[in-house]
Amino acid sequence: MRHGPCLIREAHEFRGWPVNASTVRQEAWARARAALRRVVVVLVPLVSLVAGLVVLSSMYAPDNVLRALRHAKVVLVVLAFLLGAGIEALKAERATLMLSQCRAIRFEETFGIQVVSHGFGHLVPLAPTTMGLRCLLTYGLKRIPMLFSAGVFLTASVLDSSALLPLLMYLLVAVSLPVWQRILLSGVLVQTGIFLLVPLLGGWLQSLLARVACSDRVTGFVRRTAAIIECAVNGMAAMLSGGWKKTVLLVCLTIFMAALGVLRLELLLQAFGLQVSWNQLCLLMIFSSLVGNLSIPIPGAGTWATAKALAVVGGCGIGNRRVYPCYPSDIVD
Repeated sequence: MRHGPCLIREAHEFRGWPVNASTVRQEAWARARAALRRVVVVLVPLVSLVAGLVVLSSMYAPDNVLRALRHAKVVLVVLAFLLGAGIEALKAERATLMLSQCRAIRFEETFGIQVVSHGFGHLVPLAPTTMGLRCLLTYGLKRIPMLFSAGVFLTASVLDSSALLPLLMYLLVAVSLPVWQRILLSGVLVQTGIFLLVPLLGGWLQSLLARVACSDRVTGFVRRTAAIIECAVNGMAAMLSGGWKKTVLLVCLTIFMAALGVLRLELLLQAFGLQVSWNQLCLLMIFSSLVGNLSIPIPGAGTWATAKALAVVGGCGIGNRRVYPCYPSDIVD
């Protein structure tokens, strides 16, 4: 796709006007930035994958990892990989729908931002890296305010957590769990419910902050602070500001992604010969979702936490002595 400086240069050449040196520099800079973006999109996920494999090899015995890979069912692994790519594409589409409430943005741009930020976030051991880089790239591409995009991405994470509420309720009501697991799941339930109130009360917060920002009774600092918070709240309320049809679409996308996530986890377990019951699968899905809340995400942290969670729910992971085959009994009734 040609950029603005390219079109300016073509117009100058067509009319016989001399081409300005600054226009040539702008064209070269635009091409360099486009090439750099393509290189980063390709290299960052590859580097993140290699770093994750190195960390996993240092955590567990390499022969155990290689043995598990050698006995894995390739078809199921490929299907799980395709499901993971589909989930990421659906997340990008959901973010596109919410970000478009501020300015128009394409699916390809949102998907590229998501891939780069995820890969870079796993390389830099700081929790805000992924969301901060995602907001920065969104601002650089489409000049969408960073606070607005931060509100959008925060709402997306809240929706992902809210999609697991049926599993949480099922485990707390119908399953006999140890006390510490029941306390942990209850805390997750309360936290998700509180976070879910923010986008639902977005309209009321918007009107309140707008009145504060326009009031003459408050100081300039309070007015500016209210305006800043209002921008972030607008992003959080983006799922409701597009009308009920778009809101229903976003909720359906989130529920569908959660169902695909459960199916993907089941395929991965079956691919490596790990058999778990439905109760164990639900509990493992909840525990795996908690990894995203770690303050220091490192390469391989998700795999490490899932392996440990497998042992907690009664399964076997690559961190245990018995790697393959492993047929655990149902510990969760």
